[in-house]
This record gives sequence, C-alpha cells and structure tokens, in this order.
Amino acid sequence: MNHYDVIVIGGGQAGLAIGYHLAQQGCRFTILEAADGPAAAWRGRWDSLRLFTPVRHDSLPGLAFPGDADHYPTRDEVVAYLTEYARRFDLPVEYDSPVRGVRRDGDGYLVTLDDRTATADQVVVATGPFQTPRTPPLAEQLDPAVVQMHSSAYRSPEQIPAGPVLVVGGGNTGYQIAEELSATHAVHLSIGARQTPLPQRPFGRDIFSYLVATGLMKKTRDSRLGRRLRDRETLIGSSPRAARRRGIDLHGPDDRRRRSQRQFHRRHEPRDRHRHLGDRLRPGPRLDRRADLRRQRRRRARPRRHPLPRPLLPRPPLAAHPRLGTPGLGQRRRCSPRDPHHQLRESSRIGDGLKPLTMVKMVIESSKTISGIENRKCAPSCS
Repeated sequence: MNHYDVIVIGGGQAGLAIGYHLAQQGCRFTILEAADGPAAAWRGRWDSLRLFTPVRHDSLPGLAFPGDADHYPTRDEVVAYLTEYARRFDLPVEYDSPVRGVRRDGDGYLVTLDDRTATADQVVVATGPFQTPRTPPLAEQLDPAVVQMHSSAYRSPEQIPAGPVLVVGGGNTGYQIAEELSATHAVHLSIGARQTPLPQRPFGRDIFSYLVATGLMKKTRDSRLGRRLRDRETLIGSSPRAARRRGIDLHGPDDRRRRSQRQFHRRHEPRDRHRHLGDRLRPGPRLDRRADLRRQRRRRARPRRHPLPRPLLPRPPLAAHPRLGTPGLGQRRRCSPRDPHHQLRESSRIGDGLKPLTMVKMVIESSKTISGIENRKCAPSCS
C-alpha cells in the first residue's frame, strides 16, 4: 500500500493545475484518472466545439496557451494543450485508475481502486461536474425508429439522418449543437428554463475582459453577488433571437406564452382587418348618416386654448407698487423676469385687478423707465 501526501482524483485541467502547485512545493502526490489518456473529457465532445473564452483567459499556471490572445480555441487545440502540459511538467498521472471509494482512516484517508488501495494525508476531488450522461425517462417511451443520441455521443451533423431534429436542453451545449444542425436540418430546440443571454464581444471586446476589469471574476460563491448568481445559468454568444434568425423553432415557457397570445389575437380579430373601413361598408343612407354624425361632433368640439393667456402688449419687468400687489425686483428670486412663462403669469395676475386704460398707461409709463428699473430706483405710478 502506497502512502502519499496528497492524492488528486481527476486528471483534467483542474487536477493538472493542482499537480503543478504540488510539484512546486515538493509534495509526494499522484493524480488518478479513470480514462485511458489525457484530456478524455475534451476528446468526447463534438468536433466543432469552440471555447467561449479567448486564449488570454485559457492558460494554466506555468504554461501559456499558444495562439493569438483574442482567438477562441477549438476542441483539438485544448486537447493538445493539456497533453503538453502534463508532459512538460512530468506530472505523475496514473491512467485507467478509477476510484471506487474514499473513507476516513485515522488522521488520513483510504482511497480504494479496482486492484489496489492507497492512503493519503489529503485528498482533492477534481473530477468536475456533469460527467455522467443523463437521459430523461420520456425517451424510453419513444418509438424505436426514432434515432436518439446524447450530446456526449454527438460528433458532427453527418451522424444525424435526414429529417427534423429535436434538441432537448437550452444550455450552451444545446444552443451550439442546434445552431450547427440548422444548416442541414429543420431544428426544434426545447428549452426548460430561460437563461440570460450575454453577447460574446460587446463593443468589440470579449465579455470576460469586462468581468476581469470590474472584479466580477474574483467574486466567490459566498459573496453577496455570488449568492444571487450561483443558481443562474447564462448563455455566452448564443441567444433565442439569434437562434430564430437561423430558422430554429424554439419551444419553451416564453414561446408557449407568445404563441397563445398570437392565437388569441388571431381568434378575436376580424378576418378582413387589413381592409379599410370604407371598403367594408356599402354606400347608402347609413354611411351618409355616420359621416354627418362625425361632422357634428367636430363642430361641437371645443377649440383648443393656450394654457396661459397671451398679453396684448409685450410687458417689461415692473417694480413693486402697493396697488399692484406683486413682489418687486429682488423679492422674487425663483423666477427670472426674462422667463416668458413668468411674464405671462405676472401679466394675467396684474390685468385681473386693473382697468384696460390703467393697464395701457402702466405699460407705457413703465417702458419709459426701463433704464431706471435696471438700477432698481424707479417705480411707475398708477392713477
């Protein structure tokens, strides 16, 4: 029985990165991988798979990902990079070593494999999620003539026979496979829950550049923002609108609601809704009577009035006077005397309590003393 300081379960990118740091610290460790070769999870993806993170964000510690910084790597490029990473740092990866159990053993752990056991002071589980394909129970009730395939077994559109295709699952994988198949097949995409779509390159830059610049990439699951977003899934580079443009028929909660609304409006709208009213009515006394009623309504309609009374003469600013009862210059600071609405309000307020001749005389006398008003020393007399 071998004893290690650390046993890492899983030889993917996470397990290899942990192995790099353990090797830098001089720990005695091993990496157990159930597959028969490196990057097995990536080898089992479809041929046209591309990462939605650019090269600048795809490097593991100690080795830069080759290629242009804004390039989105393909599946084969990721496989080659992980294989070179394990070889470059001579990481002790044991292939064909599936782990059957891990249990506590004193101060350490006992790891059980098919043909042997091992002990370690620490165990790191780096298997990653979604490694076991899940098929809904409804698939067993379909006709055997219907070709069924899980996404882990899909490689290219040539595997799919001619005819319409139903893709079940509205995540990033479902959208990307549906978009690829839309070029050769009639595709229907079934969406269980709506996911927030995010553009791949808003304003010409990759979206992860904004996440890094704003510090969102460093937020943990236990942070306030992480607790709100950890149960939400997002679409990177795909969206329902883009899928419809490709001719993909979407089926989900939002689309069912949209279709029911269209059916409701179609059911309650008149059949000849695109024709003019005059085309549906026959000329005669009834049509003439309706035209007469419309003309009578227009005559009875009250004319529109200006919201504020318009003055007969342009009113210059006035000084304070006891008979006017309005605040003088320097007392009303909220409105400027040059404001037209202020002048209209003041003229209507003053004109209500004065005779027409007095109003004209006041305006004439005030116009003679404009220069005195600027010095705030002259007030017009009203008699």
